[in-house]
Amino acid sequence: MEDDERILDKYAKSYGFDAYFRHRFGDYVYNVASDLRIPPIEMYQEFDEKEREHIRFREYTTKLANAKYDVKVIKIADRLNNMNFVSNLPDNKKIERYIRESEDFYIGFTLFPPVMDEFYFKMRKSYEELKSLRLSA
Repeated sequence: MEDDERILDKYAKSYGFDAYFRHRFGDYVYNVASDLRIPPIEMYQEFDEKEREHIRFREYTTKLANAKYDVKVIKIADRLNNMNFVSNLPDNKKIERYIRESEDFYIGFTLFPPVMDEFYFKMRKSYEELKSLRLSA
């Protein structure tokens, strides 16, 4: 949501992103979204690049797997929004990461109880679109 100008009016945020987000969506959604932020890669300096990415993603997905239903909905909706956004930017460096993370976790995450069939099909569709971009490049 934080990346989408259709959701957040970037020109109305003169008092800061966090304050604007909290005003637009309320304290509860703000706190959930804040809790869902992926830790900075710099927190994993003792590992090489691939290990840093893996450990950070593993810790984050463990947190998501144990999250409440509403947190799950917010995260899946945000990831779908991000995937749809980067699919319009074929040279975006995040495409490969989103493909890998979808294969490793996000598609299956929609099948964890409580199952979210509608999100499963949307996640699968976005994943296939990103893969087709990679193949056509």
